[in-house]
Amino acid sequence: MKLTNLNCPQCNGYLQQQGDMFFCSSCGSAFTIDYDEADVKYTELVTQADRTKMLLQSDIEVMQADFQLSEGIADREAQRKIQKEIKDGIKSATKAAVTYLLIMGLGIGAVIGMVIWSSKNWDKHKQAQEEKEKQAAHELEELVTSDLHFLENEVARGQNYEYKIRFGSMVTDTRFVQERTAHIVGDPEMTDLYLMTEKTSHAPELWIVYQIPYVYDDTYEQIYIYDVVSFNEIAKDKYGDPTANEHAFSRSSDTGWRGFFEKDQLYRELFLGYDEYEIKPIDTLKGGADK
Repeated sequence: MKLTNLNCPQCNGYLQQQGDMFFCSSCGSAFTIDYDEADVKYTELVTQADRTKMLLQSDIEVMQADFQLSEGIADREAQRKIQKEIKDGIKSATKAAVTYLLIMGLGIGAVIGMVIWSSKNWDKHKQAQEEKEKQAAHELEELVTSDLHFLENEVARGQNYEYKIRFGSMVTDTRFVQERTAHIVGDPEMTDLYLMTEKTSHAPELWIVYQIPYVYDDTYEQIYIYDVVSFNEIAKDKYGDPTANEHAFSRSSDTGWRGFFEKDQLYRELFLGYDEYEIKPIDTLKGGADK
């Protein structure tokens, strides 16, 4: 390629290019470009270079776009993995929590079931035991009331007990303005016989009411004092016969074993005063129960 002077060949003025034409700014002459073969090749090279540059630039832009797209895809994939891991973690935690709650629920349910089962069985056992005790007490009551020999012996024991603790001891009658004293003058005599069954323990007891004769020290007038001797812990001996332990209602020695001046008063205060007992009169012996 050769350089061409851009001055007007006519007047040496400055040429201005307009498209493929050149015009002299001084004389107005017009000229065209005379391309030789080298110029054509140069132009083609320049054009090809521009195309290559444009293609390279386009490839670069495509690569940049692909890179950005790949980065975006990678970021989204990473986010998706993170979200999946979080979801999986939540699922695992939820599953573990549900399993734990289920196990705990089953455990608590089992405990509650055991408690209910134990409670029901305990109630059944307790009820069965109470029925057994009631049956045993009922059989013992029937044995006691049907054994005349046992009853006669217990009445005699109670009579001896009353006489022993009262012999030589006076009673004080406070029903008068001036207190009066009296002493025992005879053997106690049974007037009433009762079988008392405790409602809670179902244990029967034998209560014997005695009438004890006394005489006033000042007038020698005879009066009667009423008292009770009880026999508890009634049971069967090795021969199947009933036995009992002697137990007297306590009296303070200061009152001189005063007892009760009226049998009705004794019945109200001693028998009816104990709500935990069921009262069953026994009238198989002489005197019987007149209540």
